[in-house]
Amino acid sequence: MSGWSAEGRISATGWETASWASPAEVLPGVTAYPIDDVWLLEFNADLPPDPEPLIRTAGWALAESPRGVACRLPASLAEMADDSVEALASLGWHVRGWPGASIAISCRQANLRSRLRTAPGGHSLLFTGSLLSAWAMLAASPVQQTSTRVAPHPAALHQARQFLSRTCLDWRLQKAIIAGQQVLDELVLSAVCQTLDPLVVTLSRVDQALRIAVRVWTPPDNLLLQAEGVAWDTPLLDALGDSSGILSGADGSSVRWGVVQA
Repeated sequence: MSGWSAEGRISATGWETASWASPAEVLPGVTAYPIDDVWLLEFNADLPPDPEPLIRTAGWALAESPRGVACRLPASLAEMADDSVEALASLGWHVRGWPGASIAISCRQANLRSRLRTAPGGHSLLFTGSLLSAWAMLAASPVQQTSTRVAPHPAALHQARQFLSRTCLDWRLQKAIIAGQQVLDELVLSAVCQTLDPLVVTLSRVDQALRIAVRVWTPPDNLLLQAEGVAWDTPLLDALGDSSGILSGADGSSVRWGVVQA
């Protein structure tokens, strides 16, 4: 996996091996670690009132296709300007597109919680008083999920389609197979042209909603793609609007996803 991202080289190793006992400090003053498919993000109390590190780290965590992301806000963020509050609350738009990965904000400042909740997108966020309660809420999510690796060769599409069909049958989502395969076809065909590494196909299910995601890593020597990001050619997913999106991983990967209904 490449250690490059659009923002520059970061410690992919620290992110990939992060745990409660050994959290990754992915940005100055920002630590992240997963517990039971929930990513927990903690921010140093001495950080200035700037939400950008939180937003970037939350995006990296969402690229891992978790059950959810729990963020503990320091008291210093209570002094954020209105535009910064709106930027932070915009994380809720991802939840609106895919409710299978909720975002919980742990914040003791009632005024900040109120400002976030009333900002655009904030109504889709969850709010708790502690990081532990945020984790417990997200860990109880009913989402089902499974992944497979697909080699970037002409047989990739057939292998991915078989994986989706079997999973939908196991989950009794037969009505999602045709639409799901159309989304998957577009994702895989776009991804195999840009990498020499295996793709990761992840299927997630909440109620009758099926999320199809493909993660791709660009070759280490392809500096143009590393600088500009993966050029996803996905007009079908573009037409899904809020029910699709693109996420950048902490290791320089790109995740393109879309949601269909059974």
